[in-house]
Amino acid sequence: MTLIYYIIFIFLSIFHKQLCLELTSTINDFNDPLILTPLIKKGNISYAQNAAKVKPLMGDINSYAGFFTVDKRYNSNLFFWFFPTANKNKNSPLILWLNGGPGVTSIMVGLFEGHGPYYLAENGTLIYRKHNWVSDHSVIYIDNPVGTGFSFSDPEGISRTQADVAKNLYAGLVQFFELFPEYRSNSFFVAGESYAGKYVPALCYEIHMKNSKAEFKINLIGLAIASGYSDPKHMIEGIGEYYYQMGFIDQNEKVFYNNFSKIICDLIDKKLWLSAKNKMTELHFKFLDLSGFSSFYNILKYEHYSPFEKLDKFMQKDVVKKSLHVGNKTFTSYSNDVMIAMSENVMISVKPMLEILLENYRVLYYYGQLDLITSYPLAVNVFNNLNWSGSGEYKNATRKKWFVKNTLAGYSKTVKNFTEVLVRNAGHLISSDQPIRALE
Repeated sequence: MTLIYYIIFIFLSIFHKQLCLELTSTINDFNDPLILTPLIKKGNISYAQNAAKVKPLMGDINSYAGFFTVDKRYNSNLFFWFFPTANKNKNSPLILWLNGGPGVTSIMVGLFEGHGPYYLAENGTLIYRKHNWVSDHSVIYIDNPVGTGFSFSDPEGISRTQADVAKNLYAGLVQFFELFPEYRSNSFFVAGESYAGKYVPALCYEIHMKNSKAEFKINLIGLAIASGYSDPKHMIEGIGEYYYQMGFIDQNEKVFYNNFSKIICDLIDKKLWLSAKNKMTELHFKFLDLSGFSSFYNILKYEHYSPFEKLDKFMQKDVVKKSLHVGNKTFTSYSNDVMIAMSENVMISVKPMLEILLENYRVLYYYGQLDLITSYPLAVNVFNNLNWSGSGEYKNATRKKWFVKNTLAGYSKTVKNFTEVLVRNAGHLISSDQPIRALE
């Protein structure tokens, strides 16, 4: 009997050693990024969670970070940084945040410049953000598409369409809910900003379609889009009139803008996507030349501001990279490779997807009053051209005043599942300009 126990002991010791070797091979040294997919597939969830824990960069803020392999063929991996809610409420809503570009990191604009638990000061130090989303929500920030931020891929795996983006994000989300199964029943929202006005509907539509067949159904409740760029054609149509009414161009220049906008819309109708995108870029540069502005983000701030340089320096620090488990990967705050790869998709609308989502989920669009690039009046033209069960009611509905802390914060209109909001005294980056109002 003693011999049997000894044999069992030896067997278990060998098995334990082999398991440790397998786990260790998945997480090598500092130079290797923490790819959690192999651990998840093996069912080593507790080990994977512990491995993903981020050594707090400031205070005792709890977070997790790592990579999900979303396309093994091309070594495509999405980087995520997850912050469980600080209020300890297990039922708090879960939000996925995406930024646009295409090619802009969610870690920069969303987390540090928008609504994360801390922001990066000019001297490169972290400062706690009083009005942050993590106070009452759990938030996942994903560098998307692959090739953006810390996310990486072989060149062949760089996304070229909204379908590519949605497929990769969905694959990453499924792994997230396997890694953190305690969040599966939480209300889940997808949110984003600017060009993510295309990513967000594309992902939500992917979830909607997959949920009809998948064994595990993501508990999608709704989507929220700030300064959204979802339907290029209907946003371009009135751009000349808008700039004229704001005083940036004169009557003759308005005629030029109207004619040029029509050319772009005709190219879109003919599905000459790249030509339309190039003409749109030309139109934007024309505005900068006529107005003397160097930025579209805020009417009151004509000079361009970019946090890219300070963020790049911070994210490349060894202590930061080690805490985030990214190994020797280089941080790319803006990826030109992603922009080039997505170029032919920039002018394609997600309107058909949005119309389906409006019938099934809560949809919020909110725009800054001072935004020059995705302006509120241009967005209203998009909303007026949506074909859904509430379209007639929307056109006849009356906006209501919206107050935050007894102050007029803006105006809103709600019809069925759809709400649109104009945020006063905010530009393109609403969370930066009006953090309290964005949180509300």
